[in-house]
Amino acid sequence: MSISLFCRCRPLFCAPCRSTRTLLAHISADEPRVRHVDVDVADHLELVRAFNVLSTPTTVLLGPAGQELGRAVGVPRKDQVMAAISAATGGSPAAAQR
Repeated sequence: MSISLFCRCRPLFCAPCRSTRTLLAHISADEPRVRHVDVDVADHLELVRAFNVLSTPTTVLLGPAGQELGRAVGVPRKDQVMAAISAATGGSPAAAQR
C-alpha cells in the first residue's frame, strides 16, 4: 500500500511549516511506501478548501485512492507520523524496522 503525506503550509513565512516540511521529507526518504508533497496554501486555495485547512502547518495523510487517513495540525512529532503510517499500512513502517 502506498500513501502520501501532504503538508499544507507557507514555508517562506512560517517557521513551524519549515520544520514540518523537513521532518516529512526525512520520513519519506526513509519510508518507500510514503510520498511527501509540500503544498503552499497561497498557490493552491482549491486544496485548502477541499481539505478544510484552517491553520498551518496542516499535514494530511492520504491513502492510495486519495481518502484521508489522518491529519495533524501544527508540527507533528516523528513518532506520531510513524504511528499514523503504521496504522494506515497495517504494519510497521520500514524506517521503524531499522
